[in-house]
Amino acid sequence: MDTGRHKTSRRYWIGKKLNRRLEELESRIQPVVTEPTVIRFAFVEGDGTVVGHQELMLSGPATHDPFKKKRAR
Repeated sequence: MDTGRHKTSRRYWIGKKLNRRLEELESRIQPVVTEPTVIRFAFVEGDGTVVGHQELMLSGPATHDPFKKKRAR
């Protein structure tokens, strides 16, 4: 009996990699967005089957980031 363990594990790592790429993309796009924006992605395999969706919500230009760490001088 096939438990599907390999497939699940593969999906997990693919998801993790995609999330990392989305975070990178968000950090590049955020400074140039001028108003609240939602970008929708569909993840598609080579044969055209859609394997997932993700939304990226951008709030517009950040003027002050309260969570940014203070730099040592």
